[in-house]
Formats: sequence, structure tokens, C-alpha cells
Amino acid sequence: MSAFAITATLPLLLGAADPPAWTRAQAPFPIAGPITYVGSEGIAAYLIRTSTGAILIDGTLAENAG
Repeated sequence: MSAFAITATLPLLLGAADPPAWTRAQAPFPIAGPITYVGSEGIAAYLIRTSTGAILIDGTLAENAG
């Protein structure tokens, strides 16, 4: 196993908590046209509004919903 693989997976194996920024609220803000940033401080997510509905790209953690 490479040193990178060990370093990258070690926090998962040890049960490390998610970084606090991943769950800190960030107010949505417009990016361009129909695209709005809707992620947290630490995880990006974008909402694209279309004439037939909305598309969420890169949804964040379950505890961020609400």
C-alpha cells in the first residue's frame, strides 16, 4: 500500500469526525444566471434552476439538509 493511500484512509479507519466547516451554514448566493451556491462553508454544492425544474450538483452531508 502506498504512503498516500495510508495517509488518505487513516482518518476514516480511526473514525475521525468531519471537519467543522463541512457542517457550518453558508448563506446561498448567486454565481451566474440560474446557478446558486447552496453548500456549507466547507463543501460546495450548486443549484441550477431550469424551466423544467432544479438540479442539485454535489449535495453535502445529510446533517446539512433542512
